[in-house]
Amino acid sequence: MRRKIRLGKFAGWEWSADWNVVPSGVILIMIFSLLAAATVTLPTATAIVAGVLATLLHYTYDVLHNVGHGIAARRSGYPMRGILFFTILAGSVYPRDEPQLPGKIHIQRALGGPSMSLIITIIMGVLAVLAWESGGVARFITVLGFLSNLLIFTIGALIPPLNLGWFSNDGGTILTWWGK
Repeated sequence: MRRKIRLGKFAGWEWSADWNVVPSGVILIMIFSLLAAATVTLPTATAIVAGVLATLLHYTYDVLHNVGHGIAARRSGYPMRGILFFTILAGSVYPRDEPQLPGKIHIQRALGGPSMSLIITIIMGVLAVLAWESGGVARFITVLGFLSNLLIFTIGALIPPLNLGWFSNDGGTILTWWGK
């Protein structure tokens, strides 16, 4: 059984986190700090600040992805219950006592996240182009934001299809419910 930390209720959703989000976040800070130091040649202190900022933005992008699911779920008439942070990602939580739903409802809800992330990808792409000449932290943050949203939260959410029972990415959900 997972141990969850209840973070509260916001926007009608219960927010919670697994205990392992903290060590996972620290590892993400270290990875992003090393990446910042290596790719845009930042001093150590600046690279660490960039790593912390990139990690906070990563979780923000994930929240926005799940908000996209939440908006689609509300529109479908079968809203999600909450957002659960686990390791370096978060997931949408739906009611356990939900009735049997047609496949198109599951697919509609699954597409909400990647649709929101695609919008953020476009925004971050424009910001990356604008920040390119300035270099440094601005370049690092905007390019990483563009790539994260494109590769993790848009394309990555859809492929490869993953369905583990307790967790399914959007591609796995779509594949499971296609034609049902």
